[in-house]
Amino acid sequence: MISNFIKIALRNLLNKKVFSIINIAGLALGMAACLSIFYYVNYEFSYNKNFAENEKIYRTYFSRDQAGTTRAYMNPGSALKLAYDDVPEIESSFRLINIDYQNYSLIYDNGSNRTALEQAGVRYVDPDIGKVLQLNTVAGSFEKLKEPMKVVLSESVANKFFKTTEAVGKTITLSGNIGNRDFEVVGVIEDLPANTDFNLSVLLSIASYVDKDGKSLTNDWNDWNSETYIKSSKPNNEILSALERDVTSRPEFTEGDSKWTLKTLPLTDLHLTTVEQDDSINKSAESLLLGLGAIGIFILVIAWINFINLSTARAIERAREVGVRKALGSQVNQIRAQFLIESLIINFLAALMSLTIVQLVLPLIFDINNLMDLGIEQRLMFWASFGGILIVGSFLSGLYPAFVLSGFKPSAILKGKLTSSKGGELLRKGLVVFQFSASTLMIIGTYVVYQQLTYMQNKDLGIKIDNVLLLDAPPLDIHSGGDTYKTVNSFKEEIAGLNAVKFMSASSDVPGNETGWNTSLKKPGQADDERKKISLLACDKDFAATYGLEMAAGRFYQKGDGTFDKGTFVINEEALELLGFASAEEAIGKQLIEGRMFPELTIVGVVKNFHHQSLKSKIVPMAFVLSSWSSYYSLSLNVDQNLPSDQRAARLKSDIEEINKVWSKFFPEYPFDYEFLDQQFDAQYQSDKEFSFIISLFALLSIIIASLGLLGLASYAVLQRTKEIGIRKVLGASVGRIFKLLSLEYLWLIVISSIIAIPVAYFALGKWLSAYPYKIDITLFMFVIPVFLILIVAFVTIASQVINATRKNPVESLRHE
Repeated sequence: MISNFIKIALRNLLNKKVFSIINIAGLALGMAACLSIFYYVNYEFSYNKNFAENEKIYRTYFSRDQAGTTRAYMNPGSALKLAYDDVPEIESSFRLINIDYQNYSLIYDNGSNRTALEQAGVRYVDPDIGKVLQLNTVAGSFEKLKEPMKVVLSESVANKFFKTTEAVGKTITLSGNIGNRDFEVVGVIEDLPANTDFNLSVLLSIASYVDKDGKSLTNDWNDWNSETYIKSSKPNNEILSALERDVTSRPEFTEGDSKWTLKTLPLTDLHLTTVEQDDSINKSAESLLLGLGAIGIFILVIAWINFINLSTARAIERAREVGVRKALGSQVNQIRAQFLIESLIINFLAALMSLTIVQLVLPLIFDINNLMDLGIEQRLMFWASFGGILIVGSFLSGLYPAFVLSGFKPSAILKGKLTSSKGGELLRKGLVVFQFSASTLMIIGTYVVYQQLTYMQNKDLGIKIDNVLLLDAPPLDIHSGGDTYKTVNSFKEEIAGLNAVKFMSASSDVPGNETGWNTSLKKPGQADDERKKISLLACDKDFAATYGLEMAAGRFYQKGDGTFDKGTFVINEEALELLGFASAEEAIGKQLIEGRMFPELTIVGVVKNFHHQSLKSKIVPMAFVLSSWSSYYSLSLNVDQNLPSDQRAARLKSDIEEINKVWSKFFPEYPFDYEFLDQQFDAQYQSDKEFSFIISLFALLSIIIASLGLLGLASYAVLQRTKEIGIRKVLGASVGRIFKLLSLEYLWLIVISSIIAIPVAYFALGKWLSAYPYKIDITLFMFVIPVFLILIVAFVTIASQVINATRKNPVESLRHE
């Protein structure tokens, strides 16, 4: 019996090739879209779950409540780890101290060859990191990482330097702001998978963490630069109680009117949860993923509805088959089984096709190259999703057609008196309303996301980023007296002599990068707990000219100034407001106290606010420090914008070659790495561009599938009313009148879909936009264009069927009456 059903199903599919291709392709696209989104969402939620016992690991951070104002401190003092050693509820802990904000290179010199790399992921770490994260070693161990001047490398870094992972015992040099320091390689670890938030390329022993004078910084409460992680089997509430009992009850945290609290963030939440500066928890990334998952489900449901509509559109064609079967003694359950098996076969073929599509598109859409990065648990979830979609889809998408077609009466069928029920017609129309509501919602979302992205990319930043060339500065020792400054000045003087360069500036950071240096300031006479946190950017006196900064009052640095010796200081308007000055003019000449790095500071200038980072981030209080510390050289180029693009490109190439020659003269040991600032700045919007592309792609896909469903419904309606059309034409009805009669009710369905989708879109997009500090306003126009587009697509889809029906000769419709 089953084999007979399968043969009949395959015969029907082969006989109706166009119907079969449309059905299978529509389902395959829907399944592929849903599975791709499910994989990506699953992948994002899998971050940090590859570590054994990940559920026991937490990142800790401070929350400070001062006079009702709460602030989060994600990088507590490095001494916190030593306090954790006295907490019995904590099994183990480790610190990660990031020095990526510093300017450094890694050098390997074997006597005959010298390799210099600027490698991200260099961290000072405690040896317990290997035990807590259970990192796999390829060679050596973490045991010797307890000693100073030891390093553990990742496989990829070891291969870069030594062309092998047999690196234990060899020496690499960290060349940085405090000079050159040699580290012995004591271990090599496996590269971590892509779905982890840890970048552990070069692990320096924390016993080597010292200042320029060689003083250890590992027991410093004021060194706010470490990420601290703990491992504990206890419930989170017990951990927090223990931290309050043994850590924040110490004198360091109980003096003054501030209340300090230690909080935990589970390792598995690290990727999708952001602790904001005001200590609020931001789960917008998680919400975005869940929204994306909902889109995947919508597209799949749209594909299933499309299958149902196309199946019912063929109801009249297959009615005679059902009538003959029933007349010959087939039972209703047998006919239902027949249609369910057909549905299963179509869904199975679509599922196989969808897997192929998923493997092809995942690396392109979501930039996931290794599909096996998921852990076993996540892989099982993916295959469970695949199986569930296949089984549930086969049953749901086949159930309604099976019951509708098997319910036809043989006598009515064979007499040609088959009609559709009002209930069935309402259901089909309701399904179309759902399809186009979802499609309209996604198209509105696509349009608003595009508008927000365009707004962020085109808004005036308050700085000049066009035609600015960035060079990675070589790691020169800033504590070597005047030698470094002389070298940089000599390089600048020769660069300034080139016709290609208008201005050049040396700085610790450039626009587009988060400033990794900060301090706290207060006015004279204020208490220490009234200090305000200010981000610092080290630069030379040409920084303002290079980037076209505007002054609100006073001046930028000039010859003879000096922050570290004379205390000259320049701040931005945001810092001006935070520090409590009424105006920029009032602040000029006023003193500030820092107390660690600088003498008493005198404000000589206030820079107008500008966007140092993308518009996804608020403008932060910032100050500029006159210093020889430089991670970047910024070159403002003389580029004639009136030249044709090919000549301009040739000119740029020639200019860069000239700059390279000067670089090689002053810094022959270091690579000449460059990029254009506007490209680096634009890269901050990469995730938004990807999201815009993804939602646009799936919105287009949903429209295609929904249009196929509408095509099925229109086909069904035309088949049902073929004789009516013939009679109306005989009685003199025009093609336009018949078109209006048949199409208007379906266009009303699209209008209803829009009415449903618009308030949902307004609420959802308003919530999405609330995560951006600088955003567009949602206007009526943003809903009109997508709705108009949907109406055009629906109109064309319906018209293709109605016009075809009205062109038929009435004789063809009435010849059997």
